[in-house]
Amino acid sequence: MLVACLFYASYTLALRRRPAVSGLTSFTAMVLTAFLTSLPLLAVEWVNGHLVWPTGEAWIIVAYVGLGPSLVLQLTFMRGVKPLVPTGQACS
Repeated sequence: MLVACLFYASYTLALRRRPAVSGLTSFTAMVLTAFLTSLPLLAVEWVNGHLVWPTGEAWIIVAYVGLGPSLVLQLTFMRGVKPLVPTGQACS
């Protein structure tokens, strides 16, 4: 848990150096990277015969988690952190 907190804190600090693209574009790049890096592990499970596909109920849960915490909350987090990025101007 501490390692996860460290990674998330690092991610939050790195948001200030994010390229000048929309939050949705940035999020899409992160999602595609995560998907592509999971493919080799999927292939290993498939080759070893341990691949288990989710049930219908599990796909509903995946959709709920994907749209709720993963998409909406991440985009609002990026938008909420944006005003905190230092601009070199003094706060009044």
